[in-house]
Amino acid sequence: MAPLTLLTFPQIWKNYVNVMAGDLMALGAVSWQGYGAGMLGNLLLLSYFADKREPAATAAQAIGVTTSFMLLTQIAWTGNIHNVAPAVMFASSAFIIAGTSLSVARYFDYAHGERGQKMWELYQAALGIIGIIATPQIISNALTPALGWLPSELAILALVFASRADALPSKWSECSGWTATALFMSMPVAQIASNLSTPELLQGLSVLTSVFITSGNALMLSRALFTRDAVWIAGSFWATFVGGWGVLLTLFMAHNPLTGERYLSEMEFSTITALLAAYTVVVIGGQLKTQFYTDAEEDDSSQSVEITSR
Repeated sequence: MAPLTLLTFPQIWKNYVNVMAGDLMALGAVSWQGYGAGMLGNLLLLSYFADKREPAATAAQAIGVTTSFMLLTQIAWTGNIHNVAPAVMFASSAFIIAGTSLSVARYFDYAHGERGQKMWELYQAALGIIGIIATPQIISNALTPALGWLPSELAILALVFASRADALPSKWSECSGWTATALFMSMPVAQIASNLSTPELLQGLSVLTSVFITSGNALMLSRALFTRDAVWIAGSFWATFVGGWGVLLTLFMAHNPLTGERYLSEMEFSTITALLAAYTVVVIGGQLKTQFYTDAEEDDSSQSVEITSR
């Protein structure tokens, strides 16, 4: 859990060092769309776990929201969030602070009663709708920016049609897991696209953050497979091999224009890749093999019981 809760701190510290050195442009290497998606995903899961009063998960998501907010504040302060009006930034900040406060209040049993319940349901609905609208927009901004706001408009139309067809969920908390996972999966897409389009800025990225993302989610993947949670498995797999290793690959491929050296050396990248491959084969592969044989034995046992009963 520690790598997951602390993964943003190396990037925050590197941003601070760059700001103190007067290199404000270096913060442009960090995809604010990606971290914005991640923070929204943290908000969704924070509301979900706070409602269930799960202390460890609630704390982890609260830390995720806080650190992402700190990082985005750094990027905004240095002028590296483009095409977003200050009013939108302030409104978004107010929503994040209010939503986090409401989730904390819910966890400590302060947001209950008739009024509190209505406020909570309204917040969860708003958060779910924002997540559904934001996910395609973030991916589009990263891959096809020429589309403008079309993805959001299409998402809104889809929600309108779903509402008229009574296809929207009665409780938005029921789909918060998949919505948050979609947001987390869009996060590395935005960062990788940014890395490939502006490799000259990659010295502003923290390699340690990507290592934390890779290792933390690889560990969580094992747990996800054990619980057989499809949402958890999909999110952990994507975060490990795309959000972590994929970003490291772009750092390995790119060269610093000033020094001509790779941002991530061959030795470092090879070591990380070898360790990840070994972990995947030995731990994940062994776990899948064990589960396969366990399922096969259970099937044989059930068939034997059926034959005996006949």
